[in-house]
Amino acid sequence: MLTTLSQAKTFVHEKIAEYLPLENIEKDILDTLLEETFFAKIENIVSEQDIENQHFEKEEDLDAYLFHKIQNYTTLLEEATAETITDYIINDQDSEENDLPPSTNE
Repeated sequence: MLTTLSQAKTFVHEKIAEYLPLENIEKDILDTLLEETFFAKIENIVSEQDIENQHFEKEEDLDAYLFHKIQNYTTLLEEATAETITDYIINDQDSEENDLPPSTNE
């Protein structure tokens, strides 16, 4: 069970690395995609303004706040994590298919 955004990021990196080689820039992109997906899921529960008003210094503090504020926090985090992994792998496969030379089988 994932309980923090940091755990989710690590999980995403590990799972995608099983299928695709990852460089640091790709890890940063994945982190951003995960955050965007997760925050889109919670935007109706906790506003961006609510989060900004808390002035969190560490990601752990934000996680603790959201964990207590959102009843189904872990479920939403796990859903966002699964969606991020799926979307990244599917988009990578689509880009590889677009890089292939045109088929000569006519």
